[in-house]
Amino acid sequence: MEWCREQAKIETEKYKKDNEEKRILIPFYADRQLDYNKQKFYTGGYLFLQSFYYHLGLHKVCRKIRAKYKAEV
Repeated sequence: MEWCREQAKIETEKYKKDNEEKRILIPFYADRQLDYNKQKFYTGGYLFLQSFYYHLGLHKVCRKIRAKYKAEV
């Protein structure tokens, strides 16, 4: 079992190293206004609503309702 874990760790590190160059990060800021005069290649409208969602604490409310009624996602 220990040998399997070691091999998995080695393969995971190799995979991360090989794919490190392929990653592209696009930072999004929910509170920053978008430039409306420029064409963008991504949609950022949801960031406006996401800002309200977290500032109002709706994620906590939804989690409590889901736990109370045992709803599945």
